Amino acid sequence: MLLPALALSLAQPVAGPEASPHAAVPADAPDPEQLLEVEDYPQFALVRDLSAAAMVELYVSPQGRAMECQMGKTWGEGDLSDAMCDILRHKHLSPAHLAGGAPAYSVVRGMARLFLPGTRGGDEILRLDTPADIELEAAHLPGGIGRTQIRLLLTVASAGTVSDCAADKGEKQGDLVWMICPTLLTLKPGQRVGIDGAGVPYVMTLRAALSAKDTPPPPPETPGLPD
Repeated sequence: MLLPALALSLAQPVAGPEASPHAAVPADAPDPEQLLEVEDYPQFALVRDLSAAAMVELYVSPQGRAMECQMGKTWGEGDLSDAMCDILRHKHLSPAHLAGGAPAYSVVRGMARLFLPGTRGGDEILRLDTPADIELEAAHLPGGIGRTQIRLLLTVASAGTVSDCAADKGEKQGDLVWMICPTLLTLKPGQRVGIDGAGVPYVMTLRAALSAKDTPPPPPETPGLPD
């Protein structure tokens, strides 16, 4: 079962963006927004026009193979959502790298979805918003923003503590990344081991929700779709 979302408050006032030095080649990991493609559709689901989604946490080898897959909340047709981990274990994912370019293990948390646009179930899956992995709160946010989500990439040392925090590729809210990262550097995601049983450093994707304290709470989570 996936770890529950964490809830933390940011210290105030927030310091300006004093960047930790990053290597010319930044760390990277498989894209948690693009875990599956139409080519991954199992035949049984295609012929029945099934669509589904599932929150998953993958532990991926430096060669891009899912060594472990845990599944959390699901939506849509159960026959397809229940098959998500099996599909992902047989898929080649983009290998992760540490800063500097060395191949790395990775922990990827995201929503795996397979859907057929134009069908009722497919359009509902398409409209789903990916839940945050961690909830953060600040006294106020720049520009009067009430709530937003930020995609982050953490580097976790072999001892299981966070050693670096940066924006995931494509994330444009750099000012908010610098607000969040000092808090995330205190997290302890835990150790992971390689094929030889020894602890290894790894890269971890994380989706953080950041809210201003004077903002109303978010609406209830999207309910599961009917069978």
